[in-house]
Amino acid sequence: MKRMYLLLLIIVLIVNLCPVSVLSSELDVNQDTKLGLADAIYILRELSGMNVLEPPAVNISGSWKVQSDFYGETRTGMVKLNMSPTGTINGEARLTTLPGKSEIIGKLSGYQIELIVSSDQGGSMSVTGTVNEEGKEVGGNFRVVVEEQEYVIQWGGQKLTTGTINGIYTYNSEAESLTLIYKSSDWYEVSDTPMRNPLSDITEKTMMWNNSKWERDSGVAGNLIGSWVLFGVEINNLVTFRNDGTFEIVQVIGIEQKK
Repeated sequence: MKRMYLLLLIIVLIVNLCPVSVLSSELDVNQDTKLGLADAIYILRELSGMNVLEPPAVNISGSWKVQSDFYGETRTGMVKLNMSPTGTINGEARLTTLPGKSEIIGKLSGYQIELIVSSDQGGSMSVTGTVNEEGKEVGGNFRVVVEEQEYVIQWGGQKLTTGTINGIYTYNSEAESLTLIYKSSDWYEVSDTPMRNPLSDITEKTMMWNNSKWERDSGVAGNLIGSWVLFGVEINNLVTFRNDGTFEIVQVIGIEQKK
């Protein structure tokens, strides 16, 4: 009890006595801003070292397959994360929980992950979880609001293995045909045999290729140039067509196995 009273006394003293000019650079406030309780708590956390993040225990950069159960309804998605050495995370996702493409920001402290996921079509969610010691699996929960009711949903994810194929392409718009020739790959045995598939209905954001729908962020209708994604429950492919007639395919080929 005495410790609590002492903590309250320190907070009061900071709020009333600490010059704003000393703290303005740290708290991003101007000289006329009055310090509040939240500012005082922040200062105490800084002085005690509580705001210092634990270094990330594993590297979680890469592609992930995620899933959750929303009261009997299975929801899935694909996530791509990039993590800095200090644990700062950014990335993107395609999720059945949120419409469109989502941007991800967050951090990994030790094995604890915290993410904010925001859709380009509206909606966001706060995600927390724990990564396993090998950095290949994650589990936790996220919060969503449906009709003003908040739900806490359990989720899990597995890190994926991807492979790359590079080559050259020719697109015949009149015949609605795409020809690919694979030149190199880090997982697929390539040959110079041309591979032809139907390709049609290129809009600014979608196209039909080999009877499947592909999407991109933006582009010119009728023009193939750009990066396209194909998403499904078990597959997540990215293909980039360049102006010089070359292409690159990044394809999910499995879930990373535990050692």
